[in-house]
Amino acid sequence: MKLKMKNISVRLVLFLIWFPLFKSNGQGVPFPLDSMLSKSLDSMQVVLNVKSLSAAMQFPDTAVWARATGISSLVPLDSVTTDDVYLIGSITKTITAACVMQLAEQGILNLDDSLYQWIDTIQYINPNITIRQLLRHESGLYDVLSNPACQPALLGDQDSIWDPIDLIQTFIAPQQFNPSMVVF
Repeated sequence: MKLKMKNISVRLVLFLIWFPLFKSNGQGVPFPLDSMLSKSLDSMQVVLNVKSLSAAMQFPDTAVWARATGISSLVPLDSVTTDDVYLIGSITKTITAACVMQLAEQGILNLDDSLYQWIDTIQYINPNITIRQLLRHESGLYDVLSNPACQPALLGDQDSIWDPIDLIQTFIAPQQFNPSMVVF
């Protein structure tokens, strides 16, 4: 397993070095790159021992590489497609932080803005918490997904679509600690 992960890491580094050298023609991704990305995705599915994986990449000239590998269900047995939806979990923190930083860079918001400058009042959420504290995980906010009642409720009716505010208001609890006031 360690050797496989090292091999995949080496491929990823080589890809990141070579990536700028590849130019697609707007019609699609060049075959060598398509092949390398597909093999890497297949390898990661095996190494991670997961039912399926999906990945996509958009190039500067608007060409898109997208692929899925594995199965989406056992009964009936069905292959996964790039149209299947995944829960992406913790990676949303990274994506959200990048988007917030872009908004700050554009002057649309300030990292020291109070949370309530942007959302309505919600029970148990301190109105003085700043966006910066949220991004640094220094707000003390309770993680609603860790509420013991949350997962059974979400999994109990998988056809329901939860509005984020409803999810928070249903499973919020008092803060775990006071927001950090450290300034860097």
